[in-house]
Amino acid sequence: MINGNQFRAARALVRLRQDELAFGSGVTVQTIGRIEAVGAEQVPGSASILEALVAALAERGVAIAPCGVMLAPANALGSPLVSLSRGSANGYGGRDAAKQSRQARDV
Repeated sequence: MINGNQFRAARALVRLRQDELAFGSGVTVQTIGRIEAVGAEQVPGSASILEALVAALAERGVAIAPCGVMLAPANALGSPLVSLSRGSANGYGGRDAAKQSRQARDV
C-alpha cells in the first residue's frame, strides 16, 4: 500500500509545495499534511482523496508505486499509474493501460 513518505517524496520529486498539490488535487493542505505525517505507515483516508492526490501527481509526471516513487515515462503521462480502487493486481494501469495497449496495436 501507499505510505505518507511516498506522497512526500512524490511531491518533492517535482518540487511541489503542499499548497500547490492541494490546489491541483482539490484536497486541503491540512489533509495532505496528515497523510504525509503518517510516515512509513499506510495512508489513512478515503479512496477518492487518495485517488485525487495520485492523479494530481501523475499530471506532473510522478508515479507512486507500491515499491516507491518515480518519474513516469513520457507515454504514461496523463493517467495515474496507481489506481486505488481498480486496476491490475500489481497496481499498474488496469483497464486504462489495457485499452491504451489495444489502441496502440490497432494503429
